[in-house]
Amino acid sequence: MEGVASPSALVTAACRRGIRVLALTDTNGLHGALEFIDAASAQGVRPVVGATLVLGGQRLVVLAGEASGWATLCRLLTRVRLSGRVPGELAADPHELVADCHAGIHALVSHASGLQRLAPLMPGRVWALVVRPAPRGAPVGEECRLLAAAERLRVPAVAGSGGVLLTRQDQHRHRLLEAVATGRLLDQTESTRWAPANTILGPDGLARRFADIPQAVENLSRLVAAIDDNIVPRRLILPKPHLPFGSPEGQVLRRACERGLAARGLLGRADARSRLDLELRIIGDAGLDGYFLIVRSIARHARRMGHTLALRGSAGNSLVCYLVGITDVDPLRFDLAFARFLHPGRPDLPDIDLDFDWKVRE
Repeated sequence: MEGVASPSALVTAACRRGIRVLALTDTNGLHGALEFIDAASAQGVRPVVGATLVLGGQRLVVLAGEASGWATLCRLLTRVRLSGRVPGELAADPHELVADCHAGIHALVSHASGLQRLAPLMPGRVWALVVRPAPRGAPVGEECRLLAAAERLRVPAVAGSGGVLLTRQDQHRHRLLEAVATGRLLDQTESTRWAPANTILGPDGLARRFADIPQAVENLSRLVAAIDDNIVPRRLILPKPHLPFGSPEGQVLRRACERGLAARGLLGRADARSRLDLELRIIGDAGLDGYFLIVRSIARHARRMGHTLALRGSAGNSLVCYLVGITDVDPLRFDLAFARFLHPGRPDLPDIDLDFDWKVRE
């Protein structure tokens, strides 16, 4: 989102304007996706989830078309965030990213050059996005060039209105955010991209705005038909740790703990052995072996980089966290109960909160 309306406010406005399908495309993120899906479902609007990738001064709207598309969105957004910040992640523009990674997504392209790049790679999943009025700063004549390229490449055009501002009050708040972001006075600030007309339009308003190219409105139904329902997973998805080939996560975690017993001077203690067996059994039954290995790798990497970190919260009650080096708090010495952190009846993911020095946190 670049506007100031909440996802639920956008859905309510869509309902009032007779819209039955609405897409949310946060800028370089999926921040409002779950709130948007819940609000849309509650009000009888079909939600479509995507993102606007902004990189190198260029923009590209991508929509998740199937279950694999959600994972693709996450990968693309991660690469946008890392671009130029880590070795091997330097992309000139979002079209380059999507050219390399596009499983399960649809690309809504607003530039002729981007259309030429992606259309051959993603047949049936590339659309020419015509936004009216054109955002401020758009090259003169870009719409004509885009439509000409779409006709030449046999790519369907789809209509868009921006959908950023809902009311005049939104326009004022948008200017205020622009002023804060640019460090200017409010009376010296105008939206750098969007105008009041870039709002959510109902079917009639959209038809009037695109009366000269009605197929762009008609093609929206084709786009919606190509997108599956319920593509956003609601189950817990954890990253997979890097493991030796063929080694089960539980086995790797136990070996790390066994080494930790020796390193912490607890190797011959019966209470440490019984406590470790208890914790590993509960962790394994909950399917969280990989979770502990992931957090361990984060802590180890931070220390290798010389970053100060500290653990807070009930994870200090875990002997496993102590043995694998996530924390330096010995729960046996301070008689800390593991059940306060994790027990067989806990339905949610236990938090292992690592605090980093503020100088390196960003």
